[in-house]
Amino acid sequence: RDTVQRLFQERGMDENAVEVLVALLELTKAPQVRAQALATLGMAGKLESPEVVAALADPHAGVRIEALRQSEALARSPMGGPFAEVAALASDGDAGVRMQAAFSLGAFPRLRAEEALARLATADGGEEWIRAAILSSLSPERALFQTLNTGEAIDLDVPELGARPSATDRAKVIAEYAGVVDLKGDIEKGHARFQALCATCHRLRGEGTEVGPDLGMTRGKPVEWLLGAILDPGAIVEARYSSWKVTLKSGDVITGIIGAETANSVTFRLPGGIEHAVLREDIAKLQSLCASLMPAGFESALDPQAMADLLAWIRAEP
Repeated sequence: RDTVQRLFQERGMDENAVEVLVALLELTKAPQVRAQALATLGMAGKLESPEVVAALADPHAGVRIEALRQSEALARSPMGGPFAEVAALASDGDAGVRMQAAFSLGAFPRLRAEEALARLATADGGEEWIRAAILSSLSPERALFQTLNTGEAIDLDVPELGARPSATDRAKVIAEYAGVVDLKGDIEKGHARFQALCATCHRLRGEGTEVGPDLGMTRGKPVEWLLGAILDPGAIVEARYSSWKVTLKSGDVITGIIGAETANSVTFRLPGGIEHAVLREDIAKLQSLCASLMPAGFESALDPQAMADLLAWIRAEP
């Protein structure tokens, strides 16, 4: 792959080569191939915004990192480039992706990038390399640069952003549950709710199955944020938890998240923690559903008081 990339750099590439390289971005290809195809297309100036946006949501962290690098060439485009997708990766679950997001945000217009960098600094400013990456994307005269450059602990007053509802009906449901903020939840009842409704896909305090995010990471989030995440799980879906539909050459169909990849296989993680490995050569079609594996509609199982109980358990001190 390195030799082919070098030869393209030396000799240039025609449209036939571009077509072949774009085909290598498909999820049926190994992540190393996807990342190098991105880099080769970008090197030749043949990478378009849709390909970059799709790669920013790739389930493999290494591909997302390369997509972030390639997004920088699009940052000053008349349409503003893939800023929203790049800014979202400042909250990625992989530290390497977050660090590259800090670097790449510096290519975007300053006023748009600084808020995302401030959020990243609040969450990760104590990590030396991420702090350095944030500093590299800021102008020295900015207050955020001066705060970070002191080397002291970061304590910035950055408001928590709520997700935009994914659909009108979800916005209506979230509004109907606004009063949960004022309800007192019963922790023990909430524990039972977690075991019945959440433990098949989430872990918390040593219980449950890790398919989606560990809920211990959300304990400090505001109640409003947690309500949105439960009632409208499709509003924000981190790349590594996005669901995929794979159609096998046998005709069988599997839906799950991608748990692991090798050069020859893809392992899908299903609700309940079941893992299903599939050979790449057996895949007929692999499609991103751009959605959470968690279904919407939990309001049918949780009235406002039951929701308050569940949140009391999630937010309880360990």
